[in-house]
Amino acid sequence: LTHSLKLYQASFIVHVSLLSYFFIMSNSKPKVSFDEVEILEFNYVLGDNPGVSSGAPIALGDELRNTITLEVDYYEKARGKRKNRKKLTIPVHERAQILMKQGYSLEAIAAATLEADNISRERMMSANKQNWDKVNEVSERFSRLFTKALQRKRSEPQKSTMAAHSA
Repeated sequence: LTHSLKLYQASFIVHVSLLSYFFIMSNSKPKVSFDEVEILEFNYVLGDNPGVSSGAPIALGDELRNTITLEVDYYEKARGKRKNRKKLTIPVHERAQILMKQGYSLEAIAAATLEADNISRERMMSANKQNWDKVNEVSERFSRLFTKALQRKRSEPQKSTMAAHSA
């Protein structure tokens, strides 16, 4: 069971079933109780998410391969410690191996990798452009305010000089 709970080996989605849930009112706070966890195992497919750091994106397919139902207490004991975010990533070479086992060619994997890299690069350029747009906007606002302040300063001495001459 332990190996089937590793995302990169079994490709699953954990679905907590509400087969027996109930609300208990105590201290005015509702509580929910679950008695089972249903694990749905799907196939892997070549993904399209450009958020990968490198390599081909991978995703869960729509082919349901297996379903496992476990008691929540047993699942909690068997699953082990929670992994940190970095340990949840699948290394590039493992993703490539998984995709090849699913029948994808090296050419398809390489093409998906290039596409993800291009989209990621375009997003970075767009984000950088937006940052510069904000800097330019702030700069233009400051320039307009500064120009108006200078114009007011220049016109004030003229008014006071005129008032002194007319008196």
